[in-house]
Amino acid sequence: KFSTRRFVHYFIAPLIPFAIVVALALLMILGGFLLLLPYLGDILVALLWILPLLGAMFMALLLIGLVGWPLMYATISTEATDSFDALSRSYAYVYQRPWHYIFYTLVAILYGVLVVFFVVFFTSLVVHLAKWGVGMTPFLGWRATGDPVTSLFYFAPKSYDWQKLLLQKHALLVDPETGQPRIPVEQGRELIYQQMNFGMKIAAAIVGFWLHVVFLLMLGFAYSFFWCVSTIIYFLMRRRVDSAELDEVYLEDEEEDFPFSQTFGSGDGGASGAVPATAASGTGPVGSSESTAAPPARFAPEAPAAPPSAPSPTTEDRSDGSSESPGSDPADSPDQRESEDGSQSGTPPESS
Repeated sequence: KFSTRRFVHYFIAPLIPFAIVVALALLMILGGFLLLLPYLGDILVALLWILPLLGAMFMALLLIGLVGWPLMYATISTEATDSFDALSRSYAYVYQRPWHYIFYTLVAILYGVLVVFFVVFFTSLVVHLAKWGVGMTPFLGWRATGDPVTSLFYFAPKSYDWQKLLLQKHALLVDPETGQPRIPVEQGRELIYQQMNFGMKIAAAIVGFWLHVVFLLMLGFAYSFFWCVSTIIYFLMRRRVDSAELDEVYLEDEEEDFPFSQTFGSGDGGASGAVPATAASGTGPVGSSESTAAPPARFAPEAPAAPPSAPSPTTEDRSDGSSESPGSDPADSPDQRESEDGSQSGTPPESS
């Protein structure tokens, strides 16, 4: 869905430089009509020749900067931007850090050659070992149809010479005495197809299907490696130019951070998870003379539960109407304040 919504940007991003080059070429063609004027036209074109030079210089910068065209797709996918931002970023990264881009590209090419060669070698070895293993079955030469195992690879992919290598040892194409090929595969394929019965043709089509699946997986690795390494180069170039971290990637379905009390605040005896307005704004409870509100629950550390036998009220009302916050006098205890006032003040006010 992400790629579908941005298909236009993916499509036109690498085409914008070519469109600008075509537009500049058309302007040069229009200026060239001045040469149709006798005498005066040549002088005018010579005097204005600086304009074609400037246009050609801009065209050269656009065409050379196209070496960073894979960065355009990485920009759109990583930043969720449009084609113009992808164009500007790719050219900025290439021209501001050209040696870094060349170094990263050379490393990617060297590493890509090694891993792609291994994948091609491994996949080809798997196919040939499968043929060799089944071909070891005894008594297959007694069949009147000739070489049933090699005939299964009649519809093998032609790329990388798979079909030629898998069919060159067919019994109809080699000399039975020396074992050397006597007919090229390109000429002997028709002979192989003619000696195959209906069942062998169906079997060859099924085997050809599986061989094409394996072959496309092998090719898909090369394409996947190219786009993955292009994205890695984009991350490295962005860090060099924009000082952006490698993990800064746009996510459409990024969940919002919920307050701590909304997630874990249901264990306080039925208290709701919403943070009261008084606590969020920093004002104290209604009726108190001092602000006793704690920071929002999202950032407040989890305080240990107070002992039930020794509650710590936030505010106590004296009999004369004044209020006193706990901790104002370390020597005062609830019993001492009770003896001074004659009675213990009531329940502490509700805290947010």
